[in-house]
Amino acid sequence: MARYSRIFMFSLKYTIFCIVIVGLLLLIGSICKSRRSGTFTFFTLLAVISAIRVNTGSDYFNYYINYETVTNYYNSLIDTITSRYQFGIISMDYAVQKLFGNSNGLFIAISVVVSVILWGIFRCYSQFPRISASVWLLSGFYLISNNLLKQYIAMLFMMIGYFFMRRRHFVLFIFCTFLASVFHLTALLVAPMYFFSTHIPVTKRSLVLCCTFGGALLVIVYPIIRILVKVRLFSKYEQYLDSAATVGYRFIIASVIMGVFYFVIVLVYLRSIESLSEDARQYIRMIMIGLILTIVSVRFFYLSRVAYYFLQFLPLLVANAFNKQMNDTTIARTMRSWILIWLTIYCFLFTAFSGENNYYNYSTIINDVPVSVQEFISR
Repeated sequence: MARYSRIFMFSLKYTIFCIVIVGLLLLIGSICKSRRSGTFTFFTLLAVISAIRVNTGSDYFNYYINYETVTNYYNSLIDTITSRYQFGIISMDYAVQKLFGNSNGLFIAISVVVSVILWGIFRCYSQFPRISASVWLLSGFYLISNNLLKQYIAMLFMMIGYFFMRRRHFVLFIFCTFLASVFHLTALLVAPMYFFSTHIPVTKRSLVLCCTFGGALLVIVYPIIRILVKVRLFSKYEQYLDSAATVGYRFIIASVIMGVFYFVIVLVYLRSIESLSEDARQYIRMIMIGLILTIVSVRFFYLSRVAYYFLQFLPLLVANAFNKQMNDTTIARTMRSWILIWLTIYCFLFTAFSGENNYYNYSTIINDVPVSVQEFISR
C-alpha cells in the first residue's frame, strides 16, 4: 500500500510541476510579442532539472554504474565503437567520462543534447513553439527522456531524419537512422514504417481500420516477436518476452489510457479535415501508426516504447494543425486550450501507470546518492 501511495503522490506532484512550468511558459508568451519567446528558457530549466537528478528513472542506476565503470572495460573510444553495433551510449559514456569525469556527467550531457535538439526542432518546425513545448511536457515525453535515455536519443535522431525524408534527402535520412540505431536497434524497424506512413489516407475510416488492425495483431504479436528475436541483431530482446508475460495490470491500463488518449486526439482533428495543413495530415498518419502499436502493447507492453517514435509528433500536430490563416482563429485557439486541459489529466494518469519511473522519486546530487530501485524502495 505504501508503494501505491508513493506512486500517487509522485504523479500528483509531477503533474503540478508540469502545470506550473507550462503556466510560466504561457505567461511569458502573454508578455512577449514573439511566438518563439520563452522556449529557450523552458528547455534550459528542464535541462538543469534533469542534469542534477539522482534516483529518477526506470534504469537510472544501471546507466550510472555503466558510466562510472566504462573506463575499466575499454581502453579507447575506438574500443567502444568496435565492441558491438549498438555502441552509442557506451561511446558517449567513455567520451564524457574522459572529458569531464563528473559522476553525473552522462546525465548532464544527455540533458543538454535533448534540450538543444528539441529547442531547435520546435523553433524550426512549429508555428507555436510554446504550445509544442507545453504539449511535449504534459504528454509525458519529458518523463520518457529521463528514463529511456538510449531510446530517446534514437527517437530524436529519427525525428530529425523524418524531416530529411519529407524533403527527399534520403541519404541524410539513412544517416540519421544509422545514428539512431547505434543507440537503439528499434530505429531499424521504425525507419521503413516512416516511409509507409506517407501512404495512409487521413480519414475516419483509416482511423477505424488502424484500430481494427491493431486489435488483430494482438492475437499474433507473440509469434511475430519470437521470430524477430531469432535474428541475431535483435536476439538481446528475447528477455523481454518472458518479462512481458508477467506484466501487471497497471501496464495494461497504461496502454489502454494511451490508446484512448491518442484516438480521441486524432478523432478531434479529423472532424476538421478540410482545414488541416499538409504537415498536420502527415503527423496524424504517424500518430495512427503509433496508435496501432499502442493497441498491440496491451498484449506486449514494450511495444508502447516503439510507439513513442510516432507519438512524439503530437506537439507539432497541436501547434501546426491548421493552415496559417485558420491557426490564429478563435476556434483553433479554443481547441488548443481544451487539448492542454485534456493533456493535464493524461499527464497524471500516464505518470501513475506507465512505469517510466520505477523510483517514483526526484532527488538531486545535493541531497541523495545513487542506489538501485530495490535499495531505494527498502529505505
